[in-house]
Amino acid sequence: VQQFLTWGDSFSVGHAALDEEHRLIIQAINNICASCDEKGDPQELSVLFNKLKETTGKHFEHENAILRAVVAYTASERRGHVFIGAISQAVITEHIKEHAQALIILESMIRDALPDTRPNAQPLREILSHWFVNHAVKNDAHLKTLFQAMEKDCPDLLLRLS
Repeated sequence: VQQFLTWGDSFSVGHAALDEEHRLIIQAINNICASCDEKGDPQELSVLFNKLKETTGKHFEHENAILRAVVAYTASERRGHVFIGAISQAVITEHIKEHAQALIILESMIRDALPDTRPNAQPLREILSHWFVNHAVKNDAHLKTLFQAMEKDCPDLLLRLS
């Protein structure tokens, strides 16, 4: 499959499992774009979109669970880790809300693309790439800071969240 969107360090959040899930989302996007370029049928495209939605949904659930665990761990009055300053409960709550919004946007893009018997690959590629990059770089940027601080300040928690 031709790579339309490639993994780069700018997408990494520094958590091996979440980074692998980001790679799977990129692969799902690449599969959709390749199907649009080929003589893929609308049924195949529908399956690929559903795979992207499922992969993204599972990723968001996993990331949300990790963030909730961080909040629970740092809520204890006995734990005063430096990394708490890197990300607050309010930021985590906002991040989880952003996941819900990103899924709504993805579902809308899928609804818009599916009526076409063969969507134009270039606009679809740009839309999906922008959607992923916007989330991975803009919304997940603070997660890299969080995981780096956790690695230094409380590696035991980071290991449990892996």
